[in-house]
Order: sequence, then C-alpha cells, then structure tokens
Amino acid sequence: MSWAILKELLLRVRSHETAVGKVWLSIVLIFRLLVLVVVAEEVFEDEQQEFVCNTKQPGCVTVCYDYFFPVSPIRFWAIQFIVVSTPTLFILVHIATRHARDQTEEVKGGLIFTHFITVFMKFMLECGSVMLYWNIYAKVGLIIPRLLKCSEAPCPSPTDCFVPRASEKTAFSGFMLLVSGICAFVNLLELLYISYQRCYGNKQGIKEGL
Repeated sequence: MSWAILKELLLRVRSHETAVGKVWLSIVLIFRLLVLVVVAEEVFEDEQQEFVCNTKQPGCVTVCYDYFFPVSPIRFWAIQFIVVSTPTLFILVHIATRHARDQTEEVKGGLIFTHFITVFMKFMLECGSVMLYWNIYAKVGLIIPRLLKCSEAPCPSPTDCFVPRASEKTAFSGFMLLVSGICAFVNLLELLYISYQRCYGNKQGIKEGL
C-alpha cells in the first residue's frame, strides 16, 4: 500500500470523524506522514553504509549494526504509521456495510460502537509502539550516541563504532515519540468524548458527526 493510497483512505474517513478525531487525523497526516516522507529519508539515507567501526574484521560492522539497530528506525516509524492508521479504515468498512444493508438507524448506533473500538485500538497501538521502540533500541537509548562500543563476535573486543548523523537521528526519534504521545493523548480524549456523548450528550449530534 503506497503512502498516497493510505492518505486518500484516511481523508475519506475524515467526514465521519468527531471533532477530536479530526485533530488526530491532522496530526497523523501532517506531523507523521509528511515528516516520514520528507525528512526521514534524508536523515536515515544509507545509514548502514555510513555506519563504520575501527576494525577491518570481516562481518564486524554488519553484526554491530544489527546488534544496536535490529530494525531500521525509519522502517519502524513507517510500520507504526501503517499499523496505527489501519484501525481507522474499519469505519469505512462499517459505512459500506450500512449502505449495503440499508438499515440506517440500526447501523448508526453500531457506528458509534465501531468508532469507540477503533479509537481504543489506536490508543493501545500508540502506547504499544512506544514500548516496543524502547525495547528494540534499549541498547542505544533515547539519545543516540556518536560512539558505540561493540563486543559482539567476530569483532575484536571492544570495537568502536560510529553512528552517522547521531544528533539528527536523536532529534527525529524524539519528535516521533512526542507525536506518538500526543496522538495517544488525543485518542484518550476522543474516548472520553464519545463516552460522554453516548451516555449524557446529544446522541443525534454525535451520529451526525460520525
């Protein structure tokens, strides 16, 4: 699935989002998708080729890079974007089902439930992705150092390895983690908003918003 196709699908969902959901969608499209497409490729371009160690031992550089970066950060953020955005598309499936069955009132109530479950899934995926990021890159830390000490075989122990554009990568990763935190917070607000409208608010209003 290309970025353009996923962006188009997300924009189609926009008309069925709540006011809080539209804020989430704007954050995702502007601060996540746009940054991934425009900035990330420049920061992480040829990252493995530019990762060097002060040894000529065959295989050492490859092993050390895989040890510190088992998953390329840019691929991690790209996968996170796709995974977190996918639940939103369930709303389109529900709407298509509504039109096919032509049972408007019955499915409107179901749409609220579908929307709640979708937002809850996004919230859990956001939190889970941040925890996964920390587990994957725990050896490096949140602040990516310029120099890493590698003791993995077949490297002479210890071996100095140098991370290209370490400051840029730290800034980019910190920004993406911040966006994840903001998105999770917006998801939580939307869950509270939907629950309030469902229990105490104008149900007709949220149906029209959805």
